[in-house]
Amino acid sequence: MRLSACCLPRNDTTHLNTKKKHLNEESWDAVLSAVKQEVEEVDKIIPKGSDGKRNLGVIVKENDTMMRQGLLEKISSANADICLFYNNKAWDHVAIESTKTNDSLAKMKVFAKDVSSNEHEPRCKISTETDNVEELLVLAANNGERLHTVLRDITYKSNGAYHRGPSKKKYRILEKANSKYNGDASYVVDVERASAVYNSLDDFDSALLLLKKLVDQKDIVIPKCKDRFNTPYKYSGYRDMLLNVNV
Repeated sequence: MRLSACCLPRNDTTHLNTKKKHLNEESWDAVLSAVKQEVEEVDKIIPKGSDGKRNLGVIVKENDTMMRQGLLEKISSANADICLFYNNKAWDHVAIESTKTNDSLAKMKVFAKDVSSNEHEPRCKISTETDNVEELLVLAANNGERLHTVLRDITYKSNGAYHRGPSKKKYRILEKANSKYNGDASYVVDVERASAVYNSLDDFDSALLLLKKLVDQKDIVIPKCKDRFNTPYKYSGYRDMLLNVNV
């Protein structure tokens, strides 16, 4: 389950020119559109691999320094715009709405430490054979609805918006298992996925309290929690909290 702060409220009228880093008449919709176009241009030339990374060496010849540098600058420009958006717009909006931002961040850090039940990489309770994908799919099918019911209830009670993601397909499970876990699909713990989106830190704090209560009651287990509010994603400044939840 992914819990994330709302990035941009609807009908917002604040403007920022991310290139010059000062206010002007350019709307955020236009900024995001420009960023998206930059990323799409790069994607056409250097698509990401199965590991989510771009390999410039595969697409661009080593001796083509000018082209290589131009692509790196394009990627850097897009990343800088995205980072400014999340840091200067999205997070500032959420922080301004709350008078207890530092308190909320401290609570998130404590929550992440308290609820994580396993220091090792989380695994599903299936065999550890390399041909265990079908077993994993059965496990997800048998427990998926219950997982979403529990998490949806928490989200609605804390005034969030619940977004159920698509179940991971067999070919994607195999791809991830082979690229990261030596073919062992028991480590692929995100076959069922969801996001809970919040417009305020106060509501997000409420969600954490509800989750902690269920953990204390042993109704759910959280093997792993990644707090990316206190440690934002380094390439964009995007903040969220990632949880592996067992029901």
